[in-house]
Formats: sequence, C-alpha cells, structure tokens
Amino acid sequence: MKKQQVQAKAKAKTTEKQTKLNQNSNDRYYPDLLIDEDAYLRNNYKVVRELGRGGYGVVYKGYAYHNGQEDKAKKYAIKVNFSTVSPELIFAEIGFLKLVQGKENLPQLVNLFLTNQKIYIVTEYFSFDPFITFFSTFNMQEIKDYLRELLKALLILKQNGIYHRDVKPGNFLYNPKLKKGILIDYGLSEIDKSFVNNMVESGGNTQELRQRKQLYEDIMKTIAQIGHNKIGTESFMPLESILHYQEQSYEVDIWAVGVIFLQFLTRKYNLFSNVRMVHKPAVSKNLFYVNFILELTSLFGAEAITKICNKFGYNLNLPSVVAKTPINWRSVIHVEGFDDKAEDLLTQLLELDPQKRIKVEDALQHPFFQQ
Repeated sequence: MKKQQVQAKAKAKTTEKQTKLNQNSNDRYYPDLLIDEDAYLRNNYKVVRELGRGGYGVVYKGYAYHNGQEDKAKKYAIKVNFSTVSPELIFAEIGFLKLVQGKENLPQLVNLFLTNQKIYIVTEYFSFDPFITFFSTFNMQEIKDYLRELLKALLILKQNGIYHRDVKPGNFLYNPKLKKGILIDYGLSEIDKSFVNNMVESGGNTQELRQRKQLYEDIMKTIAQIGHNKIGTESFMPLESILHYQEQSYEVDIWAVGVIFLQFLTRKYNLFSNVRMVHKPAVSKNLFYVNFILELTSLFGAEAITKICNKFGYNLNLPSVVAKTPINWRSVIHVEGFDDKAEDLLTQLLELDPQKRIKVEDALQHPFFQQ
C-alpha cells in the first residue's frame, strides 16, 4: 500500500511538471503531445521553450543537460511529431536529414531517441528572426541577401537529388544579422529518381557510397508507400502541384521563392487567401482549387492561366469579367531598387510553365544578384 502511494505521488509530480511547462507553450491545445520533461532529461536535454509548430509536430529549444546542470553553450532544436503522423513520414524525414548531413544552409542532425513510442529528432539550434518581423522593412539589398541564402539551400538540395516541396518563410529560418539561413522540415520532400540512377551508373563501390545509395532507395520506397507529389502550403505551391500534374520536380521550389520575393516587394504577408473552393470538373480526377486559380488570374491574366491549365489537362472556363492580360508589376511594387533586373528575376521565378521556369543555378547567377 505504501509503495502504491509513493508511485502515485511520483506520477502526480511528473504530471505537475508536465502541466507547468505545458502552460508556457501552446501544447495545452494538443492533449496528445504534453511535454514529458523527464523524457528529455533522461536523454540529457532540458527543454526551455517552444520554437514553432506545423501540421506534423512541434519543435522545442533545448540545452544539453548533465548531472543536474544545463549547458547553455550547447543549444538544440528538438522535434516531436504528433501521434497522427505515420511512421513512414518520420522515417523519410530522418533519411533526408542524414543525406544533407554536413551541408551548408541545411539542418544538422545531432541525435535521435525513442521514448514512449515517440521519436525525438534533435538538430543543431539556429538563431533566427521570424519572417513577419522583417519582411515589410527589408530594403532591396537585404532582400537579395535573404533570397541568395534560400537559393543556395535549394541548390545544395538539388546537388543531392532532393526537392523540398514545402518552401515557405516558416521553413526557412533566417538570421538578418549574420545574413545566414537554413531550410528546415523535410516531411514532404522527394528524391529525383534520375539523380539516383546516375549514382548507380557512375559506379564506385566504397562502403560509404553503397550505404548512401541504399539510403536513397529506402527513402524512395517509403515515399512510394505514402504517395508522391503531396501538396505543401497551398499559397506557396505552383499550379502544377495544385492541379496534381504528374511531372513535378525542382521547379516546384523555385515558384515558392518567387512568391516569397513578391511578399517582400508588395509588403504583403498573405498574397493568396489559401481558401480551398473544392470543385470537380468533368475532365478532372483531382480537386480543383477555384479560388486560387482566380487569384492567379488577377496577376497573370486569363489567357496565360487558361493556356497553362490546358497543358495540365484542365479545360478552364473563366468568367468574362476577369482580366485577360497580366498585371504590370510596377503598378503594385513600389520598393526602392525594383529595377529591370529585379523585375526580370521575379518574372522568371513566377513562370507558370515549369519547363520554362528559371533553374536554381541560373537564378543564383542572375544579374539581380551581381549588382
């Protein structure tokens, strides 16, 4: 009886610690994801606050913890997924983190641990400012610095056969003082099969290369199980993704860079309403985002939108009242320094046809960045 009382007190104490820390974050809205402080302490981490959350999980800031002492010189970002996230998605994300280990502008995996059937992903902590705190005040040079860092991250991914598929400000952590950024969250990322095929054909039989090839193949098998071409945040996805066009690749990420560029230039955080008006045309097997189409039409004109939708297999009948021709960017952009070079880069990033959209290598070499 006495032993049971001691156990009950210990359990109550643990719950109290969880609830106390829980009240300092938004976790009280997610009862299946209370912060288990002991789980972190047992693995030598001390959680101090929540950094952010998305559709798949929550990320916390933590310090190294040894012998009852915090080591604040060693900072980490610790991600724990919601219970609704499939093991396949978690495995794929861990695989991507291993593939980009040691690469600049990308998160660095430090540790993995399993507690109470939850996988905790530990990466190096990166100090950043939220996008909303600076996007409306950046001058053109600061915008260039930001975009260059983002494009560098995408180039490194491409050099490793990866396209991200969920590029947005919330997934690109940027430090304005250091002029450095890292691209995080690989839950929707995919692998370029041609890249892996070239790896195999190029030969080489070292143990490291064999292990890397195997990791690529394991990730591709996992993605095949959960499905290809998953849509990220709709307001940063191009038409080929929204309309579920089969041929999607690195160009999906380039479009998102264009949307972010336009956010800077218009000083507008929400460019698209992101409201799904679901409709099923007779020729379509997929969901049709009517509201998004109309918003794009206001920028690119009915003729261009109709043409690209036809290419993707959609017969589009737009209202006669919508604009036929594209908008003049100079009429909505008044940021000092928005010259011909900036306009040309914006136009190439936001090219509706993915086959004509600028490549990441060419974007980094664009005259806009050479000024």
